[in-house]
Amino acid sequence: MTSNPTPAAIVGPESLAPLVVLVDDVRIFRDGRPALLAQTADAAIDLLESLQDRRIDELWLDYDLFNATVEPLVTHMVDRANAGDPVDVATVIVHSSRTLESVQMIRRLRSAGYTMTRSYAADIWARNPATVCARSRE
Repeated sequence: MTSNPTPAAIVGPESLAPLVVLVDDVRIFRDGRPALLAQTADAAIDLLESLQDRRIDELWLDYDLFNATVEPLVTHMVDRANAGDPVDVATVIVHSSRTLESVQMIRRLRSAGYTMTRSYAADIWARNPATVCARSRE
């Protein structure tokens, strides 16, 4: 049996100012900051599309997502930028421990015009209890 993660969920207080989107399958912010959470690339694409023209202040990206990667989201964002309609995001923050893949994501998104940064902070994360429960049922 495979896990069917929630497409997107609000983590933390529902007031989303600033608007933070976290794309990660197992982590949430330890400090409880509000964020919209997507656990798969497809859920993240759907979430970004549902936000339409709302400005995203921070888009946090992990590379490995369950049994897949964030690559479809990166391709979607690059394709939109190349078509002249980039996702309206102030800063994309890559927080993956996969060094090579992180560098490649940063290069692709930066060359498409996105403002990129890399986060090495390990102490800002907590394990998402919903993910632990879902995986224990597999």
